[in-house]
Formats: sequence, structure tokens, C-alpha cells
Amino acid sequence: MNRTLLSALLAAGALTAAAPAFAQGWQDIQTRQAATFQRIDDGVRRGVLTASEAFALRNEFISLIGLENQYRPGGLSPAEQADLNRRVDLVLIKARGDDRPTYNGRPWQTIDSRQAMLDQRIDLGVRSGALTRDEAARLRAEFRGIAATEAGYRVDGLSTVEIADLDRRFDTLSAKIRVEANDRQTANNGPNGRPFESINARQAMLDQRIDTGVRVGSLTRQEAASLRREFRDIAGLEARYRVDGLSQIEVADLDRRFDVLNAKIRVQAGDRQQRWEGINERQARLDARIDGGVRNGTLTRQEGRRLQREFRDLAALEARYRVDGLSRSEQGDLDRRFDLLSAQIRFQAADNQGRR
Repeated sequence: MNRTLLSALLAAGALTAAAPAFAQGWQDIQTRQAATFQRIDDGVRRGVLTASEAFALRNEFISLIGLENQYRPGGLSPAEQADLNRRVDLVLIKARGDDRPTYNGRPWQTIDSRQAMLDQRIDLGVRSGALTRDEAARLRAEFRGIAATEAGYRVDGLSTVEIADLDRRFDTLSAKIRVEANDRQTANNGPNGRPFESINARQAMLDQRIDTGVRVGSLTRQEAASLRREFRDIAGLEARYRVDGLSQIEVADLDRRFDVLNAKIRVQAGDRQQRWEGINERQARLDARIDGGVRNGTLTRQEGRRLQREFRDLAALEARYRVDGLSRSEQGDLDRRFDLLSAQIRFQAADNQGRR
């Protein structure tokens, strides 16, 4: 029995005398089961007990029922009642966490109770590609080794030296997770030596470029859909690569594929812009022709206003087309309407000159 537990029992004195339910005559062990199990559950909720410790305490309490049955054939003697009470009190002290060791004046966190936090860090490392599955398995095996060492130390109670040893082993393991994750991410640097940016992390930027291209008419809806399909294919490839951790070759392959896709956006947008000029971009040129016609008398003011009104209608039509991206047929329709308007300026100017 460790010193902390012994001190707790000594301080309690006759703990049974301080517990009203147990002091008023003899209560058999089975009658006390519900209250004891509730204490154990409270210990788990407060973080004083781990699930495995609670399981062991329940089994310890159930074994007392069997011991009481062994005592009963000749009737329980005062000594047997005292022994059973002492054993129940010991379970209750453990359930409260009074037997939990302290280190440097603070309650000590058992190795088992640190497992969830460590598992979470390892899982996150595997998902992000900072750890491979083999590295994760090895780190978990090391953790199980430390937990086994703690179990061995607990047989006759944890000493301060043993607690310090367990803390040192756990800190070394925790540092290994950081070092191997950092090493893995350094290995995953791109050719320029900077940390690798995942394909999914680049999606917002790429979507923004494609959306802008569609809005300004430098990309058609079909071209945008094709580019987004290619991006999804690259993201799917990255997910497959990440199953056992990204290698430097895989990082380079993903960067190369993304750069090719990026270049396609520039090429297709540039090619598209060279082929087609938006209606609004043609306004200054058309206004100059109309104003020139009105000034030199080849167009009347009424004709000038009507032609400008037709141009505004055409610009509004382009704006409606652009809501979900300009298709080739819509661009063709706008070109045809603009050419017709341009022809009207020439025809009316020529007609007015012919009548002069």
C-alpha cells in the first residue's frame, strides 16, 4: 500500500464511524453497491479516475460480496464486519482519488489518462501528412510500453522517483511526435524549400480566379467547369497520396499538376480575351463615332440619342448574360447586335450626307 493511501486511511481513523449509512448497524455489502458505484462514476466524470481504474474498482467491490458470503455461514463476527468495512472504505477512498499520488505539490496525471490527448495528436499528424502510418504505429507502441511500466510501478505504489521517470518517458515520447511531424513536413517542402501548401488549401484562390474569368467573359462556363473538374482530380490524387503520408516525390508531382492547371487558366483566359472584347469596352469608340457624326452634321441629335439608347440596351443584355458566365453563343449574339448598331451609324451618316 502506498504512503498516500495509508495516510488517508489513518487520517480517516475509523472511517465507518464517520459514515452515517454504515454506522447505524450492519449493512451488507450488496446493499452498499449502488452508492459505491455512484461514487466511482462521479470519479470518472471529475477526471479523478480513468475508465480502466473505475472498472478495476467495481470488480474489487464485487469481490467483497463474495468475501462476505464466505464469512456468513457461521454469522459475521465483529472482526469480520470491521474487515469488510475497512475494505469498502478503501474502495471509497480510491473512488474519491484520495490515493492519487502528487508530484511537486500537485495531483499527478496518470499515463493512461493522457492517452486520449496523445492519440488525438497522432491522428491529426497522420491526417495532415505530418506523420506516416508506420510512424504513428511505432509511437503508439512506445506509449503502450510506458503504460505497462506504470502498471508495474503501481504494484506496490508509485514513488516520487517512479513518477519522475514516467513523466520523463512521456515527455520524450511527446517530443518525438513534434520532431517527427516537423521532420516530415520539412521533407514535404516544395522545390523552393517552403512548406508544402495542400491542394485543398489552394482551392479558394483558384475558385476566385475562375469565377473572375467567368464574370469578365475571359472564360466560358464550359471552360470553368472543365478547370474545376481538373482541380477535383488533383485533390483526389492528393488524398490518395496522403493515406501513408506524402513523400517528396508526391509533393513535387502535386505542385507540377497544380502549376499546369494554373497555367491553363491563364492561357484560356488570355486566349479568350484576345478573341472577344466586351460591349462596355467598345463604348468609348462608339460614343466618339456618334458624337463626331452629330458635330459634323452626318447624324441628327435625335438619331444620336436613339443610337446611344440602343447601345445601353445592348450593354444591359451583356450584363444579364454575365450573371452565370458568357457562353460562346451569347458572345456571338452580342457581336451580331453590336455590328448591326455600328452599321446603323454608318448607314444613317451616309444617308444624311447623301441628302445634303
